[in-house]
Amino acid sequence: MKLLFLFGIAYSLFDGIISDEPEDLSFTGKYAPRKDLDPVILIPGLGGSRVEYTLKNESKWKPLWLDVSRALPGKYEEWIRQLTPVYDVNSDTYTSQPDLSTRPIDYGGVEGVRYLDSLAKNISGYYNVILTAMEQTGYKIGKNVFGAPFDWRLANAKQIMTNGMCEKLKALVEKAASLNPGKKVHLVGHSMGCTFIQQFLRNYVPEGWRKRYVASFISISGPYGGSFEAYAHLASLHKWGSIPIPSKFIHKISQTLGGIFWMLPNFNAYSSDTVLARIPKANMVITMGNMTQTWISSNRSEVLAGVRSTMNHVNQIDPPQVPTYILYSNGQKTLREIQIDGPADSWWQTESKTTLVGDGDGTVPIESLMAPLRWKNQQAEPVTSVLVENVGHFKILKEEKTVNTILDVISRD
Repeated sequence: MKLLFLFGIAYSLFDGIISDEPEDLSFTGKYAPRKDLDPVILIPGLGGSRVEYTLKNESKWKPLWLDVSRALPGKYEEWIRQLTPVYDVNSDTYTSQPDLSTRPIDYGGVEGVRYLDSLAKNISGYYNVILTAMEQTGYKIGKNVFGAPFDWRLANAKQIMTNGMCEKLKALVEKAASLNPGKKVHLVGHSMGCTFIQQFLRNYVPEGWRKRYVASFISISGPYGGSFEAYAHLASLHKWGSIPIPSKFIHKISQTLGGIFWMLPNFNAYSSDTVLARIPKANMVITMGNMTQTWISSNRSEVLAGVRSTMNHVNQIDPPQVPTYILYSNGQKTLREIQIDGPADSWWQTESKTTLVGDGDGTVPIESLMAPLRWKNQQAEPVTSVLVENVGHFKILKEEKTVNTILDVISRD
């Protein structure tokens, strides 16, 4: 049964996170046990962690993300409400709805990062292919491979420093090292998980800690310069995909998702004159240099506050100062510019259309993916880049070249 149409919220910014075909695990059977295995922690990206919730007057935990059954017509309104965070301008923080408590599933284990829906495992695999190959080489869950899921709805570059997400990751790294005496830990990130790790390594832990505990940083599809898809969702109505959830519902949740703000295009990859959007009836051309006019002109003060806060923390990507591997892909049509044809006084209530595409992985443009290559000249530790050609943002996690690269870094025969 093809279920892709049920997952529209996971289809645009999360393009390819859900497949309408089962995963191909055939090549993972070729891997033989290896003698020397370093500990590894897998950190997912935007939409890549399973999250569960409980109502404040209940004790039972239920899946919030991802739950295919709740995306069905007639059910998605309440699901979208529960998924939508609350942004407090005064404290500059994102929280869940007042009647909910939320948490990532199986922190330290891998059930929160292996796949996204327990009822559709064969089409919602995330780190599953990589984990399957690791298990073939001898890795054991909870012994030398761990997952670090997080509530991506509540995560931005500032908030992870204070809401416990970085502290939990630090404790997990120390636990992984203690369970594997004499070995350092490899941090593997995908998409926004890469920017999470970069912020963690440079702005949360000190140099001495990095040298003691971290063997390497393996960055896969990192959006260091942001994504134009993120801007499109914050600018106006924008379709998540092909399912029948109206864009007005999706737009509401987009306006308070901390992770989407973190994915906005930034100056690590783009200049001030880079065009983001054209709004003909309002006689506006939005560029990187005047991006805030998108929300100033439409009197959306809460979104503007979130944008300004985010920009204060993402426009400098300092090198992580550990051995680093940059894996990225290309060859996919990737959004570069939108046009919004709505009335001058309410253009933001009109659905945008794509007017320009460029090279990238279908979600993140190539300039953004390649931004961290500058680290080769900015740190003493080696930086190795690996191009996995002609695959999408999530498909890269299922490629044999990706798996081979990771296994060769973290293990030895």
